[in-house]
Amino acid sequence: MSKNELKYEVISKHEIPELSKIKISNITTETTLADTLKSVEDNEKGIKSIEGEVKIKKALMQNIINNHPEVETIRPKLRVACGMFYEAERFIQFAEEKLKEFDTAQDNLKEEIKQIELQTGLKKMGAEDKIALIAKTDKKLKKTK
Repeated sequence: MSKNELKYEVISKHEIPELSKIKISNITTETTLADTLKSVEDNEKGIKSIEGEVKIKKALMQNIINNHPEVETIRPKLRVACGMFYEAERFIQFAEEKLKEFDTAQDNLKEEIKQIELQTGLKKMGAEDKIALIAKTDKKLKKTK
């Protein structure tokens, strides 16, 4: 289903347009007890997976020591530096991929905002309008005290 097939309708208008409740049509979500039980099962699999990965990493470390005993003789500061360098390198690769995913998601969300504005007439409130509304609300609160 493309974004254009979704229908947006204001069901509860708010002074601040961004807080108006919007109904999204042409989308259905259902769940069952079986779905929830499946989630529990998936969590259990996740636990077992992580526990298994810990065992593998421990065995890997021992294997490295067995095949490269010099690893144990590396000064702790140098070992830490090597590890930090490696982790930084891995993180950069991971982060660059994630940033691409976020860029795509942002594009999709911006298109969804356009559709909401087009179909409902709601518009994002500007900073000056928000400040004016806060001041107005603040005056109302002071009068009630």
